[in-house]
Amino acid sequence: MRSLLTLMSLLGAGLLAATGGAAAQSGDDPPTVVASEYAYAGVEPEQPKGTARFAFRNAGKETHEAILLRINPGHTLKEALDAQLEGKAAKVLGFTYAAPGKRGKTIRAKLTTGRYAFICMIPDRKKRPHHSLGQIARFRVR
Repeated sequence: MRSLLTLMSLLGAGLLAATGGAAAQSGDDPPTVVASEYAYAGVEPEQPKGTARFAFRNAGKETHEAILLRINPGHTLKEALDAQLEGKAAKVLGFTYAAPGKRGKTIRAKLTTGRYAFICMIPDRKKRPHHSLGQIARFRVR
């Protein structure tokens, strides 16, 4: 939970873009990002521009989170992770988490052309962040 508190302090007012149970504008359910040990499923490699909603479900046995990042031009995801999401490499667009077998809040974010990723920064029992074990889902918006 330490990463949750750290993230909350990093986000500050107005950057936390999660909403509870929002339905997609078209009336369809938003795509569901499914977390497990140590992966995400349900994230398409390309997403359309505009306001997006992502539901979140934890199918794992550990608590997981989904932090939605926009990787800024000229930077890499590794730079963002090395800087603990501080600095100019990436912008946090949304965040949610869930206990095992539970659902988190739906993330709503405006997507523009660029590179994005969902990551989990919660540590495992050996204090390794889940993203370092492979819990990253990257996608592009064109």
